[in-house]
Amino acid sequence: MPLIIPPIELQNLSYHIPNTHLKLQNIRYSFSQGCYGIIGDNGLGKTTLLKIISGMLAPQSGMVISSANRYYMAQQARASKGQSVARVLGIFEQLSALARIEQGNAMPEDFSLLDQNWNFKQDALGYFAKLGFDRVDFNQDFNDLSGGEQTKVLLVKAFLSQAHWLLLDEPTNHLDAKGRACFIELLKKAHQGVILVSHDRALLEQVDALIELSPIGVHYYGGNYSLYKAQKQAHQQGVELAHEHAQKQLKKAQLSKQRNREKLEQRSSKGKKQRKSGSIDKLWANSMKGKSEQTQARNKGQADKMLDQAQTALAEIAQQRIHQETIKVSLPQTRVPASKIVLDIQDLCFSYPGGSLLLDHFSLRIAGPERVAIQGPNGCGKSTLAQLIMGQLHALSGSLKLGVSHYTYLDQNASLLDPEKTLLEAVLEKNQDFTTQDAHSALAQFLFPNKKAHKKIADLSGGEKIRAALVLCLLAKQAPQLIILDEPSNHLDLSSIEALEAILQSYQGAMMIISHDQHFIDQLKVDRCICLPSGYCCP
Repeated sequence: MPLIIPPIELQNLSYHIPNTHLKLQNIRYSFSQGCYGIIGDNGLGKTTLLKIISGMLAPQSGMVISSANRYYMAQQARASKGQSVARVLGIFEQLSALARIEQGNAMPEDFSLLDQNWNFKQDALGYFAKLGFDRVDFNQDFNDLSGGEQTKVLLVKAFLSQAHWLLLDEPTNHLDAKGRACFIELLKKAHQGVILVSHDRALLEQVDALIELSPIGVHYYGGNYSLYKAQKQAHQQGVELAHEHAQKQLKKAQLSKQRNREKLEQRSSKGKKQRKSGSIDKLWANSMKGKSEQTQARNKGQADKMLDQAQTALAEIAQQRIHQETIKVSLPQTRVPASKIVLDIQDLCFSYPGGSLLLDHFSLRIAGPERVAIQGPNGCGKSTLAQLIMGQLHALSGSLKLGVSHYTYLDQNASLLDPEKTLLEAVLEKNQDFTTQDAHSALAQFLFPNKKAHKKIADLSGGEKIRAALVLCLLAKQAPQLIILDEPSNHLDLSSIEALEAILQSYQGAMMIISHDQHFIDQLKVDRCICLPSGYCCP
């Protein structure tokens, strides 16, 4: 029998934290059966809204009306030290009872504990299998699992909850490409309603509707991510046309008021000359002056009203405009000749002490401005390969030759930055031949103008840190001709990912990209994909 999903009604929800960008105002929306996405820049309240919908957080005004059971999954996995997978899943007692029953040592309460749910273990194992986690150990310490494995445990717990609505905060974080593909397939077959916060564009293609939080308010779009982009573009084009029309109307109103004022001044000057010369009757002149003043007052009032209306219309339409700063940067200094062998790896073998071979006779050659994506499951050696290229690790055997002298490694944490320095200090330290004006100019190209150049790196958002790291390396006079990117789009919001893509699309050197984000890889127009381990087929 299909699960009947009660709707969730949001009635005039508001929530605001002073001195932050978080300001949810008068949100009205109805969630019926289906899958919904919540998107927007970091810090605008996506997680807060999800918690309010779940009932974990009370709105400051308005209300959530629903009889539905709701399950909230946080994006950060938390478990006490020594807590097993079974305890995190909430089935430890049931597993113990089932084991006693199977061994013939059952106690009366064991049967009531299972509550006729004899298939709970198979259900859990089935969900794990669908997520590509076939070797789950219910007794394993949850904290010993990888980030991707922990996420899968939390997802299984969500599906086992049998709640009417699953509220998922960044559910594909830490999942590799296969894990993401498995989750999407599981989501398509879900009987529950789903509301998720995500920056994963492949996942957002699966939703039925999107709620976007922005600095100018909340917007609602029917359809998936592609439809949202098309609707948003059409809406913004309409807003821009309306803004141009409002500007023209304001100029027209200003010109009308100016002409009325000039006519008034001309008539007043003419009347004064006539009265002074005595060419008109004084009594008649006073009468005409009074009528003229009434007409002038009426015209002035109409002109003022027209001007006020035009100013109000322009102000209202201006509030709907989204100012999207774009990055347009030229990077000719990163160009590498097509015939140049940038990287040559032959029969490379590597293992960590006591472990099996992680890279087994691995070979890779990158020539010219080639873009290569390195893909594969978590733990297959992608980041290890990057560390070997950078000289942070050393191979057991094989050869590795770099054909360029300037190269850089950029990970998701932008580790090359010193958090205690300001942006300006970091650029000047990295590029000692820069003047202060050179550094300001470089930072401005990457959307760090004026006062933003003096921000401390520790105070930057994730997206700003990635941009700052790219300023340091890409605009140097000795710019890298090879850049190795290790999951740079992780934890970034959509606008930060698009800014990163815009910068990297202008890069003219060789690029090695480690990423589970297929949309990101596609946007960078890679030339080929290499899957680890050898023979692994990326989804």
